[in-house]
Amino acid sequence: MCGAVMRHAPQEIACSHSKYSCRRLSRLTDHWRSGISAIRYRSLSFPWDSFRIVRMKQLLREVPDGPPALGPYSLGVITEGKFVFVSGMTPWDPTTGKIERGTITRQTELVLDNIKKVLAAAGVGFESVVSSRVYLSNLTPENFQEMNAVYIRYFGDSNPARATIGAQLLGFDVEIECVANILS
Repeated sequence: MCGAVMRHAPQEIACSHSKYSCRRLSRLTDHWRSGISAIRYRSLSFPWDSFRIVRMKQLLREVPDGPPALGPYSLGVITEGKFVFVSGMTPWDPTTGKIERGTITRQTELVLDNIKKVLAAAGVGFESVVSSRVYLSNLTPENFQEMNAVYIRYFGDSNPARATIGAQLLGFDVEIECVANILS
């Protein structure tokens, strides 16, 4: 990627240095500046139809023995592109029907159990997760190590991309969201 970008157009177009070279991008910029209609030029040169918006395929509003959605959101969304996006799961305990406010270890176990149920409803497991975000209310080395020990038990050697973020959470200490590839 060379970093060339067409500006002053309704949309920025970055040069990918592949099919549309810098020279072609330069011509596109010159045509835009000379007053040729962007819509007309778009239909002649740039394959806008090759860009596809991924549409939702299935909403997972409820999963067997899973946590309830406590707001206007789905527990997971399966897209046409064969990914499942799992909403941020909290330490909801299915036996009590309430949020657990115990140790970081116990909360992480409950969160990952809830994620496991959503992934199972989509037909995959932790080995299919490609990305996760962990939110800790008090991000200290001790809390991180405690969470990480449980995380390793569930994910094993799959090692998805991950970010761990300190956040202000409402009445619990751990929340995790993830994306899994259904095709893997």
